[in-house]
Amino acid sequence: MSATVDFYLARAAESAQAARDATLVNVRERCLRAEAAWRVMADRLRRVERKKSQDALDKASATQDAAAQVPWPLPSAARRRKAEP
Repeated sequence: MSATVDFYLARAAESAQAARDATLVNVRERCLRAEAAWRVMADRLRRVERKKSQDALDKASATQDAAAQVPWPLPSAARRRKAEP
């Protein structure tokens, strides 16, 4: 199963609810620690997804810039050299 931010936030909400429902102090504290951990995982995944998106945009931009620097059409001598085995 692939984890998503929504999955992590749903688990955090469940842990928060369990903490509110708990009658024992140690159970409440455990649930609050779990909630905090789920929220940290959600934040970390958000950062990773943002970084991946930015990297994809940077790569597309670099590819577009490289394509813009290629002289087109190629001079006739360069076309002949490419065609030769």
